[in-house]
Amino acid sequence: MFWKLFDGAFLIVVEFFWVGGGVGTAPILAKKKNETTKTRAREITYDFFCSQPLAFGEQVKSKAGLCIAVRNGRAVGGRLGDVEELWSDRVLGVVVIATLGSAFLSLSLLVCGWRRSAGNDALDDGFRHEEEQRKKKNNQGGDVRTPSLLMEHHDLWFADGNVVLAAPTAAFCVHRGILARHSPVLAAALAALDHTLPRLRLALDVPPDDLACFLYALYDGVSTLRYGPSDFDLVSALLRLATKFQAQKIRDDVLRGLSHSWPSTLAQWEIREAAATSPNGLYKPRLSYPHPIMVINLARETDAPELLPSAFYDLCRCPPSDIAAGYTCPRSSRHHSLFPEDLMRILKGKEHASRYLSTFVVNELEGRQPSATCIYMAEKDPVRRRTCQAAFEAITFEILRDVNGVVCHRSSDPLFAIVDAELMQTRQDSSFAPGISLRACEHCRAEFAAIVDAVREEFWNKLPLWFGLQVPNWPA
Repeated sequence: MFWKLFDGAFLIVVEFFWVGGGVGTAPILAKKKNETTKTRAREITYDFFCSQPLAFGEQVKSKAGLCIAVRNGRAVGGRLGDVEELWSDRVLGVVVIATLGSAFLSLSLLVCGWRRSAGNDALDDGFRHEEEQRKKKNNQGGDVRTPSLLMEHHDLWFADGNVVLAAPTAAFCVHRGILARHSPVLAAALAALDHTLPRLRLALDVPPDDLACFLYALYDGVSTLRYGPSDFDLVSALLRLATKFQAQKIRDDVLRGLSHSWPSTLAQWEIREAAATSPNGLYKPRLSYPHPIMVINLARETDAPELLPSAFYDLCRCPPSDIAAGYTCPRSSRHHSLFPEDLMRILKGKEHASRYLSTFVVNELEGRQPSATCIYMAEKDPVRRRTCQAAFEAITFEILRDVNGVVCHRSSDPLFAIVDAELMQTRQDSSFAPGISLRACEHCRAEFAAIVDAVREEFWNKLPLWFGLQVPNWPA
């Protein structure tokens, strides 16, 4: 619009005609005499750089006296009235040329400046429109920031990526097909965006480190993921996002890895416990596995009930005061505590487990009679005839003494106490006191071992019931 004003209305008024003669002839000014001759005036248009002059004595017409009007690189010149005499003045002509050049230069700079300003305004309008469209289309929540203000991830920024995921402080340029293949939630969110943009932009209210972990799992898998205490923050972040974005394959892989530390079978639990026991018999689970309070809270958050029974049992072996106080992670200094409902479940389950151990001691150890095939039954000596019975009585005393971890430095652990009643009979130092052995005969040990296995299996199967948990597919 502004250019049209220049084209139609901007006039540079000078008092001359461009009417030069031959080579070396300067422009000639028109001089009007006192007399006026009435002649039909007409308009003459010529080019600034054209060497063709006006005819000698020819009249011209202008809209505002003698003038030159710039219009599409051409000039309109003329003077209202009659032209009777043209005369040459070389010096004055040079001045006129300089004046005309200066005016043309000023006009050019003004036009260029206007065009640059108009271009910048158009560019700003484009950016503003794009930002408005991004805010309008992106309905994923979070702090929607301009991607140019975010830090590009050093590794997860692919040159051929067609989707920019914007976390609060970092941006990731990845591939839409990878996201859509693994996550129906992200697929739906990307489908709702404006696809006229070169790259789709999706803002996610997710910590950048957690999002990076999730993207690495999508591209590289989780085969190298570790599940120890120092890696639990990474594992928990990945499981949370896999659950949030419904990335089922990633979620299943992570849960499968966690199940080795928090199993649903007694056989896998035995392997787990053996891995946390040093060669000299010291049991230090916190060096091998994360704290169960953290696992319980993660399982609640990600709807993974299969992790709960083993985590509840692991925690119930701690003193009640420690359970209620919670746990502070030494790496992050973050304090973790149970929800009140889970704290009550832990305490109730602890009572059930202790009562079950007491029942086992009374029914299977205290006053236990030798097997019908006991090799000592034929002994005439009453003391030797009671060898196996005395062994079980000594084992009973040892178990009761070790319930609070006095002997083996184990917390109250009914599953371990039950199996330890069997293991005591196979140790090399299986002597309780001078003349009294913990080792029963082979027939009595075999019969007792079968009872121990059945009792421990029943104990394990009752864990969800004791802790008030609903766990699908738990062994009955």
